[in-house]
Amino acid sequence: MDHWKESAITNKGNELLNEMMAGRNFVLTRAVGGSGLVAANELAEQIALVDPKQELSIVEEKNGPTGKDIEIQVFNEGVTEEYPIQQVGVYGKLEGDTEDVLVLLMQDRNNVTVPVESEGYFLFSLFCFIKITNTGRFHVNIDTAGIASHEFVRRKIKEHNEAPEAHPSLLSTATKALAAATGGEEWGYSTEKTYPLGAYCNRDGKLYRSIVSIDTPEEWTAGHWEETSAAEEMATIGAVAQSAMNAATGGDEAKFSVEKPYSVGDYCSKDGVLYVCTTEIANGEEWNPSHWEATDTTKELQKVVHPKITVNVTAGSVVTCAKGSISMTATAESGQASFAVSDYGDWTLQATLDGKTTAAEIVTVEQVKEYRVKLLYAKVFGVMWNYASPSTELTRLNPSNDPNSLANMTITGTPTPAVGTGAGSSPFDSFYPWAGMEEYNIIGNEIGPKRGEAGFSRTAHDTMVYIPEFFFKVIHDPANSRIYYYIADGRAPGFEKHPGSGNYLGRYNTGAGHVSKSGVAPLVSITRNDFRVGAAGKGTKWSQYDYATWCAVWLLYLVEFSSWDSQAKIGKGYTNSDHTGAINSGGTDTMTYHTGRPVGTDGDTSVQYRHIEDPWGNVWQFIDGINVNDGVAYICIDHTKFADDTTDNYVSAGIVMLNTNAAWQYIKGLGVSETVPWGFFPTVTGGSEVTFVADGLFSRPGWRVLIVGGLWYDALHAGLFCFYFNEPSSRLHAYIGGRLLKKP
Repeated sequence: MDHWKESAITNKGNELLNEMMAGRNFVLTRAVGGSGLVAANELAEQIALVDPKQELSIVEEKNGPTGKDIEIQVFNEGVTEEYPIQQVGVYGKLEGDTEDVLVLLMQDRNNVTVPVESEGYFLFSLFCFIKITNTGRFHVNIDTAGIASHEFVRRKIKEHNEAPEAHPSLLSTATKALAAATGGEEWGYSTEKTYPLGAYCNRDGKLYRSIVSIDTPEEWTAGHWEETSAAEEMATIGAVAQSAMNAATGGDEAKFSVEKPYSVGDYCSKDGVLYVCTTEIANGEEWNPSHWEATDTTKELQKVVHPKITVNVTAGSVVTCAKGSISMTATAESGQASFAVSDYGDWTLQATLDGKTTAAEIVTVEQVKEYRVKLLYAKVFGVMWNYASPSTELTRLNPSNDPNSLANMTITGTPTPAVGTGAGSSPFDSFYPWAGMEEYNIIGNEIGPKRGEAGFSRTAHDTMVYIPEFFFKVIHDPANSRIYYYIADGRAPGFEKHPGSGNYLGRYNTGAGHVSKSGVAPLVSITRNDFRVGAAGKGTKWSQYDYATWCAVWLLYLVEFSSWDSQAKIGKGYTNSDHTGAINSGGTDTMTYHTGRPVGTDGDTSVQYRHIEDPWGNVWQFIDGINVNDGVAYICIDHTKFADDTTDNYVSAGIVMLNTNAAWQYIKGLGVSETVPWGFFPTVTGGSEVTFVADGLFSRPGWRVLIVGGLWYDALHAGLFCFYFNEPSSRLHAYIGGRLLKKP
């Protein structure tokens, strides 16, 4: 990859030439590194760097007969925030002037990242030649092959042997080790400090180096430190540096010899290239490229100041970091594990927890810096609602457009519900939890055969739809009028198990005798408490449809269809305004696909979503586990504590829902609760049957129970999100029914 291919003497620099030609002395004053780029043809016009980041060192400046040779060193001492170095500028002035000007500007579109000092030693140099032609102009030549400053480091190592105080920043890791060993209380271990991987401290008169990243202050933990010595640390770095530099610059004695033995890790030069030995050569041999690896001195020096890979993953996970035959493991005690890696190239990261394994992530290590990676056990799906827009459509999220960096799945295609016995399809049919929503019989309070298995019957036994366990996250961004809804098929950082998942929900509206069977009329004209008592009579794990499970169903639908308008996406349901009564269950039994409607006029047939028949239309459905008082919702997720007109054992959602004064209005906006983040709480109306949420809200003050979905003549007010808290707990009517729920 070519570096620093664009450069120019600036217009200001050329102005100095006229003065210099008149006899004034020209002085280079400083060099600056920074980020940002300009067009190559605009370099000469610049008077400063786009985004200056760091003062650099002009470590060598030699006058020649036709110009100046300059070596500029980029070193990360004092760097507290990593940056891509894309521009280097050299400033100068005429002797006697008070201010300098930008003389030379170089650019690198294939930039190198300068890491923070705490991550370890980093150094490279640029060599350039400013030439003065006989036409009286400046020119600059950049030696791009000189990015690794071989001679400089070799020279400075020699200076260290003669005068250790001459270069305290050159081998920063070694000098820090020496300071920690001799620096007194300042370098003593502190329970109030954090320590990066590779940090030093002294304790009880001994020098230690951290072997893990200590991101939270802690009591002394012996397993997090390794005893060492300043001599050992300096010798390690010095030996590698000296050996590599000798080979790079040592002349004939460093060249490959067919007569010499070489050990793994030895260096030699050949045809101007530095090599490191990868295979033991006991006796001299002809040059064998397979026994050597081309390298450079910067890379070899960095091998002893290791790059770091930090993994964020669910706490308690065992993380593996591997490359070839090298394999390291660490436990993510607080959701994070760190590795000091000893080689460049591709490292594979993977984690395990409770029998689950994450997908493998590859980290390509190219320099000394910290690399961060997130490992997820789960596939994460998401949608975003821009509630400032009237559209009923949401935006499907994927890794490239999710600002929260949570969605890790890219879904292509859209769900296509079936009509009659026709084929339907959905890209979510291949993904859990949707793929796990299947019909089961409950026989004798035990989970019986699944649809398609021997003994399964929709008429002889209760038929339920399993809502698989899943995890959720909801993020509200009020500044941008957005709500983000996520579903994960397993445990993921920041996600919680949805309290309505992992249950069995009645396929059909509850029938007489509190059953969920095909071919029966909906049970109506009893109160919500009557439905509650009837369900409990089937066994301790039975209840009626509760708020948490209803919220799980609508979230599954919303992420799959990415639209609030369930009637437009799947079907109107049995809702046409000329209907005079309910129809029996089983209207969708002839369908082969799990979502859609039977053949017939849309609005005159049942609908089903993933085997759940009539989630809207036909009859209203009581929802338990929610009590509403003057618009405030109180939620309970323990079915054994469900009761009417009370807040005991219930949690306030902290949201005041809109009072429509017993009139239909269309939902436009929702409140997001901190205590019940998975809930649905209409707070704004003013939409329509084709905008915003597109379903109706009907409410009034006082103690109210919730019914959802709409009934046989509610037309376009009906839908999955149709929300009705208008009735007292004593209410019973021929158009209000229920649905069974069973805990596993």
